[in-house]
Amino acid sequence: MNSMRPFLLLCVLVLVSTVARMSAVSPEVAMQKPAALPPDAPGPLYRQLPRPDAEQNRRAVEELNRRLREEFAAQPEGARQAEPIDEFKPISELPPEDRLPSAPMLVGAYAFVMLAIFAYLLSLSRRLNAVARDLAKFESQSKRP
Repeated sequence: MNSMRPFLLLCVLVLVSTVARMSAVSPEVAMQKPAALPPDAPGPLYRQLPRPDAEQNRRAVEELNRRLREEFAAQPEGARQAEPIDEFKPISELPPEDRLPSAPMLVGAYAFVMLAIFAYLLSLSRRLNAVARDLAKFESQSKRP
């Protein structure tokens, strides 16, 4: 029991000093976060707007439709889109602006890609044939005594 006495005395001293220190600290300081902890998460980046009622929605839609009608009426006649054509017309009868000016470039691009694929396959077949010849030569040399 005598050997435990200094240890118990040390524990009581630590406890008393901790309680004394805690009572001397103001509540604001005691509530502060230690610097090692991460900061609190920020608040939301948006604010909740009040939802408009049905009458406000109806008035806003009517105002938008009125403005769109005014803008459409103020456009010159040439700026409006042409009506879609429902019947078939050969390309020779179409005006030049409705034809595909990029058709030759498109055909050229497809032809280039097809030629590139063909050249790659030809190169690949030549390399495979060379590897097959090398394997056959190796096998014939390894069978010799």
